[in-house]
This record gives sequence, C-alpha cells and structure tokens, in this order.
Amino acid sequence: MKKVSIVERGQDEWRWVFSDIDLHTELESNLTYDSFYAAARAASVAYPGVPISAAEGSTPPRGWSKLSHPGARGKPGLAQKIGSLLAPVVVLLAWRRSRR
Repeated sequence: MKKVSIVERGQDEWRWVFSDIDLHTELESNLTYDSFYAAARAASVAYPGVPISAAEGSTPPRGWSKLSHPGARGKPGLAQKIGSLLAPVVVLLAWRRSRR
C-alpha cells in the first residue's frame, strides 16, 4: 500500500513523506515547502494517483480533504478522456477552416 503524508517540520516548513508499506520504504522530500498545499501539490506531481493526507500530529488547513488536490483521484475520469480525444479533432478542424 502506497501513501503520501504531509508533515510539518517547523513554522511554515512542510515536507511530503512517501511510504510503501509493501516494500518497507519511506522517502522524505529533500525540499521544504512554505505551505501544506505547496507540499501536497509537489507530492501529487512526484507520486500521481497516490493518496495524500496530513501526517499524524500535523494539522491540515481548513477545507483540506483527500480529494482536494490534483492527484487525488488517480486515473482520469470519463470527461477528461473524452476531452483529450476531442481536443486534437477540434484543433484540426479549426486549422482546416482557417486555411479556406
């Protein structure tokens, strides 16, 4: 099981910690971030699709939920898939129309 925890290491100093329980691995970010959200955003880029939560003893900002960051949902939804398929078609049609 993989997870990322956001840990407060000091005043305005946040880090992410990646854990893979199956591999007995724990990796802490080498950078510090000035906010919980910045650390969560960096973690979602480093480990897309891995659940992110506040570490035990760290207080997340008001309004934070496990679903409020970019990588929370993991795989793209149907709307994202359709959008990524239609975007090139729309661009091609617009380009062809502009040539007329």
